[in-house]
Amino acid sequence: QTVRTVEWLLSQLPANSKFQVIGFNEEVTYFIENSADKWLETRNGAQLDEVVNKLRSLLPEGGTNMERSFEALFELPFGPDNIYLITDGMPTLGPATGPTSSRVTPLQRKLNFRSAIKLLPSGVPVNTILMPMLGDPSAAWEFWQLAQSTAGSFISPTDDWP
Repeated sequence: QTVRTVEWLLSQLPANSKFQVIGFNEEVTYFIENSADKWLETRNGAQLDEVVNKLRSLLPEGGTNMERSFEALFELPFGPDNIYLITDGMPTLGPATGPTSSRVTPLQRKLNFRSAIKLLPSGVPVNTILMPMLGDPSAAWEFWQLAQSTAGSFISPTDDWP
């Protein structure tokens, strides 16, 4: 579902725009080699295909460190004008959990999330697509508040979207 969502989002980008897709778990992943500090071009169809193909081969594993993904935004030559965050819940790694936690409480997730969003560039809308997941009941509220405070949007789609 995440791959289909990224494909859909990429297909909606204006023809002459720039984008970057940053994956995150414990580490940040860029889907085009040597593109950590570059914007990609929507008019480059080969790059679009490479991003989607590499995303398809990625298997979810480990925890999620949202702070690292937000820090990666500052490596780009100029800041984004929109952020689309696709996730299935709040981060399991961060200052509240430390590197060796084996069990993450809802409070730790919330503290990790609130620490991560402090790193977001100001004035940039954050549009969150919260994928369905059981066991993270406060995630929808937290991401909705993030959308409200950044003039972004929030959706939690059904399993068959897009």
